[in-house]
Amino acid sequence: MLKIKLLIITFSFLILFLLTGCPMGRGYEPPPYLSGSISLSGSAMVGQTLTVDTANLEGSGTISYQWRRGGNQNIGANSNSYNITTDDLNHSITVTVRRTGNTGSITSAPTNIVTDPSLPALTGTVTITGTAQVGQILTANTTGLGGSGMISYQWRRDDSDVIGTSSSYTLQEADVGSTITVTVTRSVNSGSITSAATGVVTIPTYTITFNLNGGTGTVPEQQTISIGESIITLPPGTGFSRTGYLSKFDGWTTIQNDPATKVTSFIPTGNSTLYANWVSYALGDTGPTGGIIFYIDQIGFNVQGYSGGSGETTYLNFAEYTAYYLEAAPANSGENLAWASNSDLIPGLSQNTGEQTDRVIGRGRLNTAIIIARGINQPYITPAASACFNPGTDWFLPSQNELDQLYLRRNDVGITSGTFWSSSQTLSNYAFRHNFTNNLRSDITKSTGNDVRAVRAF
Repeated sequence: MLKIKLLIITFSFLILFLLTGCPMGRGYEPPPYLSGSISLSGSAMVGQTLTVDTANLEGSGTISYQWRRGGNQNIGANSNSYNITTDDLNHSITVTVRRTGNTGSITSAPTNIVTDPSLPALTGTVTITGTAQVGQILTANTTGLGGSGMISYQWRRDDSDVIGTSSSYTLQEADVGSTITVTVTRSVNSGSITSAATGVVTIPTYTITFNLNGGTGTVPEQQTISIGESIITLPPGTGFSRTGYLSKFDGWTTIQNDPATKVTSFIPTGNSTLYANWVSYALGDTGPTGGIIFYIDQIGFNVQGYSGGSGETTYLNFAEYTAYYLEAAPANSGENLAWASNSDLIPGLSQNTGEQTDRVIGRGRLNTAIIIARGINQPYITPAASACFNPGTDWFLPSQNELDQLYLRRNDVGITSGTFWSSSQTLSNYAFRHNFTNNLRSDITKSTGNDVRAVRAF
């Protein structure tokens, strides 16, 4: 019975609250926002009275007033009028009104700068120096200003908002599309002088130029970006190359040949140049044409040129050059291939087992050209060398010593087993090979089948 009574009492209070006190029950509406306009009448002179005209102010209820000097300092009483004093000299006056029953407020336009007829009028000119672009500094030039005493400044955007009170002003993004003026006053003079307006404030753009820094390839196009923006994705360097020990592209620097200034994204502060950053390759790196680096010589080694091609073999010719790296193709160029199909002592290669002419590092490319030329000019097939070479490329069958270096870095290249031909001849029917499974180096008849792996010197 007690539970039933409590339930009835609770339900009765709920009905009463919904009918009389709950905003949801009655339908709540917030007070209207104050609208309309106000204006000031009276002269902006010491000793004069300013009066607020609220005839165009909307809403109802009691009006309150807040007078301000210079847009921020509170002055005067809660009154619809204000008597100008000497403290107001060289400042503008505004008033802000509120109304009971409304939210928000309305502020008047500022008066002219307050003057004092008893003081000499300020004369002369003030100008603005600087570029009307975001981030630039505008400075008030008062060399043509007359009068005496301390100078005060009011920077305005579009002749309305006060945005600064010092002798200079740094343009902000909020100023874009507007013009800027500065008004100056002096402590012992009456009146003010206002500068001519600047041009319309714009956002500056910067041009970013790319320099390959001794490299070759297609130079990336210039980029034009606005202040504050950044280049998030820099050109990747696809297709870039450079000769020499420092020939690996590694991003961009802001200072030429200074790796410490390397950037991954870039926010310019003016027109800028970014320089290609070139570094050395490391063993195991991917080379510029997709091979694996297996030999490095910081001083450089000589790659002997070939000029014996003529007619249909002209494509074999290449000039002598200095290389610093050897890279190996990532996969075999052929398997179980013969070095040659018959016994022929090829001129230009080693003529006996004791001769080292065609075995040194830097000789493999010349060996390959000689072998292929012999195969074209004679009824002689050279499958091992031909598998490594394509006209217009610089891949070749490695010499004996080059193949030995490949064995030393076989894990980097991904070779786990196999016996590979070199381009080094030992006798008329023999050439040098290297077994990567057991590190056995030997010469064998040229008709024997072995694997081949192309390499490249750069």
